[in-house]
Amino acid sequence: MGEQGASTKEKLFRAKFTVARQGPKTPEIKFQVTWGSQSFVVTLEIEGNPVFEGSWETSLTRDGEPLGPVEAWELVCRHHSPEVGYVEAVQLWKGGLKLWRHILVARKDTAVLLGEAVTGGRPEDQWIYSTQWTVAPAVQWKGSRSTTDGWLLLGRKKTTRLLPIFSPEWKDEGQSCKIAKKGEHLRLGAEFRGRGFFVPIFLDCLPRRFTHRCTWRQLTIAENQQPVPEDLAAAYRIQVGDAHWLLYRTLGPPGKRSFFGHQLVSELLFARFDRQTGTVNPLLELVEVPE
Repeated sequence: MGEQGASTKEKLFRAKFTVARQGPKTPEIKFQVTWGSQSFVVTLEIEGNPVFEGSWETSLTRDGEPLGPVEAWELVCRHHSPEVGYVEAVQLWKGGLKLWRHILVARKDTAVLLGEAVTGGRPEDQWIYSTQWTVAPAVQWKGSRSTTDGWLLLGRKKTTRLLPIFSPEWKDEGQSCKIAKKGEHLRLGAEFRGRGFFVPIFLDCLPRRFTHRCTWRQLTIAENQQPVPEDLAAAYRIQVGDAHWLLYRTLGPPGKRSFFGHQLVSELLFARFDRQTGTVNPLLELVEVPE
């Protein structure tokens, strides 16, 4: 799945994922991530057309104080299967905080999940979060009028539908995220409160789903029959047409928890959900291994 090498300047990590064409209506997708001590680069090609092609950069402010990294990116996990390709990295930031970065390519679902999590904060912390991806010059952003999702366009052609599943779906629901293209960057900004937070976005790359209605919502998580605070764990349900997915991530030590009728002790779960049977089919599940 990935390979490690070295340049004359710094040690690099590289991982490549490919979604092969499964038919005339299924695009070929190529995704690559490369990072070194000072850089983190992602490239996404759909049908040979570049969408993302450069740096992925994040800025973070806590209680009005700008923060920054104090160490290089470190590989946490990589996984390769017929269903998914996955890479997770972590970087230590000022104040003992950790910035986690997740990249998941769901091959059979023709979708990409990008996410970041921040951990190590305090319950009263106020956060201003911003992240940006370098996009190809021809790529444009077209946000929906009343909801927070939108499209990445090449000319007038829709290449990807972007769902900011951590944010309220409707713009009038309160504190929603802000997405815009500024120069060569696609920028996403949001505000949070608490010990940590999770910022996943879902990229739907299958054209035949583009005409289908999409929706998503955050789910309640329970532990010992009590709700788990949002700054300790987060779970989401995503629906595009008849396709359903579930996503979960703990933001602290994992526990025996449940959401949407599913029991788990995982750190991370991405799964398909069968609405008719209520079955959860994990595509990726990470469980803490005792030392």
